[in-house]
Order: sequence, then C-alpha cells, then structure tokens
Amino acid sequence: MKSVVFSLEPSRSGLPCCLADGNYLHSAYDPEKEARRFIDSSLGTRRPARFVLLGPCLDYISPLLRQRFPESIIFTIDYDGFFASFRRATVDHAWNPSCEESLEGFLSSRMDEDCVSGLAILEWPPSARIFPAPSRAAAASLRSALSRLSSSAATLRTWGRRWILNACRSFLLAERMATFESADLPVVVAAAGPSLVAALSLIAPWRDHFVLLAVSSALAACRFAGLEPDLVVATDGGPWSRWHLYPLAQRACPLASPLAATPSTQILRSSPLVLIEQGNFPERELSARLGGGIRLPSHGTVSGTALRLAAATGTGPILAVGLDLANYDIISHASPHGFDLLPCHGDSRLSAHEGKVYGREIEAAPLPASVPPWRSSRSLEIYAQALAAEAEEPLFEGRLARLLPSPVRLRGYDELGAEDIAGFFAALPQGGSRPDRVDGSTAFLRPRGIPSHEEREAMLLGLLGQWKEQAHASTRELAEGRRPCDTRIREMLMAVDLPDWAAAHRAMASGLSPSFSATALGESTLAFLDDLERRLFPWKT
Repeated sequence: MKSVVFSLEPSRSGLPCCLADGNYLHSAYDPEKEARRFIDSSLGTRRPARFVLLGPCLDYISPLLRQRFPESIIFTIDYDGFFASFRRATVDHAWNPSCEESLEGFLSSRMDEDCVSGLAILEWPPSARIFPAPSRAAAASLRSALSRLSSSAATLRTWGRRWILNACRSFLLAERMATFESADLPVVVAAAGPSLVAALSLIAPWRDHFVLLAVSSALAACRFAGLEPDLVVATDGGPWSRWHLYPLAQRACPLASPLAATPSTQILRSSPLVLIEQGNFPERELSARLGGGIRLPSHGTVSGTALRLAAATGTGPILAVGLDLANYDIISHASPHGFDLLPCHGDSRLSAHEGKVYGREIEAAPLPASVPPWRSSRSLEIYAQALAAEAEEPLFEGRLARLLPSPVRLRGYDELGAEDIAGFFAALPQGGSRPDRVDGSTAFLRPRGIPSHEEREAMLLGLLGQWKEQAHASTRELAEGRRPCDTRIREMLMAVDLPDWAAAHRAMASGLSPSFSATALGESTLAFLDDLERRLFPWKT
C-alpha cells in the first residue's frame, strides 16, 4: 500500500492543520469551528453516553465532546500511526495501526453492553475519503464488535438475574477450593465438536505428556475414550448445564468455574473448585471474600474461557481438539454428551428420533459451510470471529494449534491433521510427564482454605444490605439525569433490569427525561434483592 505523506501548517485561526498528500484533513480557516459544526449536525439534540470517533486525525472533536458530555466515554480509532502523537487527554481509549493489539481485540476488551443502546459513531468525512480501505476495515471491525455485544446484551437480559442468584448460592455452597498451578507441559483443550472422538483417539498414546482441560460438554466423551481430564471447565449459568456435569457426581474431578455458573450441592461438595473470576457482578465482590480467583474475561463460549485458562496457567503449546465451531450435517457435538437423550423424548412412528434431530439441528445451524456437509450459524460465526481475534493477542502468540480442524478456519491456529500429531509431540522437549492423580486431584492443584459457612452467610447478608442502599441512591441519580458513577452498581442494575436501564439511557441520549424508566428500574431492583434475600435466608426474613 502506498504510504501517505503528511504535513502540518497553521490555519488562519492559528490552530495547526494537517494535510495528507496535499489534501486538507481540517479547515484551513478554523479547524475547531469546523469540528463544532460537524458535532452539531451529527448529533442534533441526542446525548449519547459513548462515542466512537473514526479517523479524527488531529482530533478537534473529542475536547468539544468532553465539554458538552463530561461523563461520556470516548473511543478514537485512527487510520494511520502518524496521528498517535496527537492523542488528546480527553480520549478514554485510543487505537491506531501502530498498536500491538488488533482493532478487534481493542474493541472487545473495552466496549460493554451500554454501547448497544447509547453509542454514537462519528467518522470524520475527510478521513473516509482519503483512507477508504482503513475506513472500511474499521467499520467492519466495529460492526463485528457491536454484533457480539448485541448477543451479549440479549443473554444478559435473559440470564442476568439467574447469574446473580447462582453466584450467591455458589458462594454459600462451596466446600473445597484449590488453585491450579502452572505446568511446563503442553495443554490440550477438549471442546465438544463432532471431531472430538477422532481427535481423542489420536492423542491417547501421549496422555502422560500433556495436561487435559475439558469443557463441561466434552467431559463424558473424554471419559468414554479413557482420558480423564485434569480439570473440567464450566461457565454456563443455565440449569441444563448440570446435564454435562452429572458424571462428576459419580467420580469427582477438579472443576474450574465462575461463581455465576449453575451451582450443585453434590458437585461443590466433592470436586475441588478452581475459581474463575470473570469480573461480572457480583463475582468480584464474592470472589474477594473467598481469597480471589484466576482472572479471565467473560466469553460467549466456554471453549474461549478454557483456552484463556490454558494460556494463563502454563507456558507451553495449546492444542485444541473438537473446536469445530460447526455441525457435521446434523451432528452438532461428540457423543456421549449430556444432551444425547433429549430428542428421544416422545418418540413415535409419526415423530421419529432422526426426524426430530434433523429439524432441531438444521434450524440451529442453517448456513452451509465451505465444505459439505458441514453447517454453521450466525452465533457460531460470531464465536469464530472472536476466537480468531483473540489468537492475535500476545498471550497466545505462536502457541495455538487445532487438531482435525473443520472447514471453519481460525486465524492464528496451526492446523494439524492425523499425520501431524506424532510430529507435534515428538518436537516437544523430552522428559516431561503429567504427575499421577492423588486422592481425586492432581499435582497441578494446591488446596486452599475457605471461610466457614457461618462467616460467608454474615458476609453475604452485609453485601445484600449495601447493594440495596446503593441501588436506591444510583437509580435516584439516574432519574435526575445523572449517570451513576459506581461501575459495579451500574453492572448490577443492568443485570437485574436491562430493558429499563437501556430505556433510561435512550431517553437521556434523546434529550428526554429518564425519570419514569429510572424509577421502574429502582423498584424492580429492590424487589429482586428482597426476593434474593428471602430465597437465600428464608429463616431470617
């Protein structure tokens, strides 16, 4: 790509003006006045809470936005590294092509669900004309990030209350805790895609030379193949996730999980819990009282969390198996699997098992992949885009490989066939082997103390009281047109009642009063917290 020649010259107002290959990027008369007109014409009476400035160049826009919207969060995305030295102090998050982090990774790590309903995207017109390719690339990355956030917001709307309840219940039910220590061996992450069974047979001869992390839905298949996981990773907060974890009731295995995942009295009693701290409300508050956990960002898929856990707890290569992100015809997962028996319910001559499986899977994965008979879906495509973007992070650089990959390609992963697996293990340093199991755990685990049940009850009751007071104060702020300052309480309000939270912010962004929605938000949040206290402590309320 031809490099652009930049130059600076003073405008008539005295402020600097930038030129690219002789083309003006700002007014030669008054760049600040030009930026103010641009803001007025772009926003009108709207009052967004988040701004993304595309190609702001010398950025006369963000200082004016900060004056007008002092509580807003401002992102800037430059189209050339030349502008990095002109970053304004009024910008909260900035990216340019000279950054080590990819644009996709930058957006994923810094944007939240509030961006779905309260975001204004402002592209500086001269930048779009002079940098058309970077402009298109930035727009595509932004669309992808907002698509993932929309999916996340829909999930939060459905499961936010359940996650808070799960976290509080797990906090009270946990009996055994452990810390997963680093290992110098390669880590195999087992996902539950259709290729898992074949991949497990290929790696079985080298079982003593790698650590096996299995996502919960792959647990049954791993055990059926004779490969006992060193750690099972579970993140799902839905009640159906127990179907994947039932094998742990028969034979315990260390479990890595956030508190918000579905709790089970039997499993938390028998399996050591390696605590994952994803930061969502109220995990951080509760995890701190349990001694903290492994900090990992929340992810749309448990496989993404397992890959990050593998990277965070070791330094060796990471081999993903069963990470297909696609269906093979009507086969969506390896067997045995927790959901295998679900389509069998109500089988009859007129409603055969095969027909029900076909109807369910074709609806779930309607998009033909590049190689038949593999099929995909919009959700699986979003997961694939997220995993490919994350593979470019320094944490994963040069460490990722995928065995028997599906046609869904993932950037940053070496693709290994059956003929490559012997070479993969032969190329690793010799002499390392996986420590033997002792009393249902592994040498990679270190037991950790936990406060008594009575102490945890007192802690949780105190937190519930604080949350009620903070929710009342924050929703009053919101009703008066001021966004709550406490980030954690904002997260709680969104999790409890995202529709009213979003409605209040849309009203503010449109210049209307948020009072009605904010009042409803406060009432629903306090009612939820009262009900939560009654459910957790029925003998005290």
